[in-house]
Amino acid sequence: MALHGLMGSGACLLPLARAVADHDIILPDARGHGGSSSPPNGYLYSDLAGDHWAH
Repeated sequence: MALHGLMGSGACLLPLARAVADHDIILPDARGHGGSSSPPNGYLYSDLAGDHWAH
């Protein structure tokens, strides 16, 4: 799994995914980024980090 930075989305990491195309790689979007939904609140770093470890 690879996680994007605060202002990016999983799409930012597509070059990395292509470079390691012989492996499975997961590129999730953080809440409110890329194709994910935007909650009414909850954009603290701790909220974003909690999302990635909740699944």
